[in-house]
Amino acid sequence: MSGHPTACVLIIGNEDYFCAGWRLDVLDGIAADDRRRFTDLALKLMRRIYDYPKPTVAAVAGVAPGYGMDVANMCDITIASENAAFGSTHDIPGIRLNACVVRTARSWRPFLNDT
Repeated sequence: MSGHPTACVLIIGNEDYFCAGWRLDVLDGIAADDRRRFTDLALKLMRRIYDYPKPTVAAVAGVAPGYGMDVANMCDITIASENAAFGSTHDIPGIRLNACVVRTARSWRPFLNDT
């Protein structure tokens, strides 16, 4: 992909919100299999952003709760405006661990002893 014309990927929202996160009220009302498929798809997007071969940049203004914060955390660079607000909702049953936790654990892997 080194010959690809894309220099970087910029992910933006607007002045009021970067990403509003998931509609947790909708996820609460769906079957477990559907919720699993949805979260698997969301995790696949996170991995794509994290592993993308070109730099990824999140320009965050306004709120970035839950999944919005996860998207920003998966980027190589996060630039936050003065009104940026981040929040985590990973304690809600049925929702996977916050991607920030996953990325942090991944970055520490070389320093951890497997014994």
